Amino acid sequence: MNFGTVFSFWDRIFRTQYQGWDEYPETGIADQKFPLEDRPTAGPLVKIYFAMVFYPFRQMAGDVSKFRRPALDPTAAVD
Repeated sequence: MNFGTVFSFWDRIFRTQYQGWDEYPETGIADQKFPLEDRPTAGPLVKIYFAMVFYPFRQMAGDVSKFRRPALDPTAAVD
């Protein structure tokens, strides 16, 4: 919905225009582990900034490790 960012007539032509003008979608990250700043001083701000930048990569690494296949045991009998 609302695909026409420059010309809104595209949304009207293809009937994709969303007219919920008074609604605001949910935003933010719902993960309790997401690093948030609690002290606005230079040291913690820099640390939190880098923690926020690398957060998605840590999440991806965790997801990949969940789906790794276990190593095959070479001594196991093959049926």
